[in-house]
Amino acid sequence: LAQLYALPSPDGVAAGSEDAPAETPVKKMCILGGGAFGTALSLVMAKKVSEVAVFDKPPAGAEAQAKACNEDSENKAFLPGCRFPEPAPESGATRSPVWWHHDPAAAMEGAEVVLFAIPAPFLRGFCEKNKASIPKGVPLVVCTRGLEAATMKMPSEVMAEVLGAEYMKEVVVMSGPTASRELAEGQGTSVVVAGHDSGLVQRVQGQLSCRAANFRTHASDDPVGCEVAGAVKHVLA
Repeated sequence: LAQLYALPSPDGVAAGSEDAPAETPVKKMCILGGGAFGTALSLVMAKKVSEVAVFDKPPAGAEAQAKACNEDSENKAFLPGCRFPEPAPESGATRSPVWWHHDPAAAMEGAEVVLFAIPAPFLRGFCEKNKASIPKGVPLVVCTRGLEAATMKMPSEVMAEVLGAEYMKEVVVMSGPTASRELAEGQGTSVVVAGHDSGLVQRVQGQLSCRAANFRTHASDDPVGCEVAGAVKHVLA
């Protein structure tokens, strides 16, 4: 599987070579989905992003989950023991850069990049209900793994059906052999960012790469292969 995630590109340069773009500063990032993986991603991105807005809607309800996570400074339900970072003294902020919202529109408002870490069974419903709030003109990163059971469609295909071409031109896929707790603890992690628009892929690479969290992105022009490998890995893991 590791080899599937790092297939060479057509020009013979291995995906994720040393030519990867430099880190790009981001003021606000939104992560949709606050399970173990979404929470771990928020902890990684908080090392470089001023505000990481997280939205999740577990069975207990979005408002209760947001309140608990913000008060506890950790997601005890899905990633216990991994504390949210304190605000940087020089920032003047009074709360952690990781902040949970019960309203997805508020979480996405002003975000420079949106990560979809919503479980596959709920992705279609979320996009249908919240399409009007999903920002246009910013990268939409598909982190959801697996297939939609009823249709056997990949997450990007589900989003294409619901959102349409206007949104899909900003969509890339992110996947890799990641473990949520290792990711949250800052252990070395590599992922693939895949898409047909090389400029968009490089833009997202810069937005997500984070040396401070030992989080590295590799480029690929094969989003389908990336999603298939992610789905297979998810089953085997």
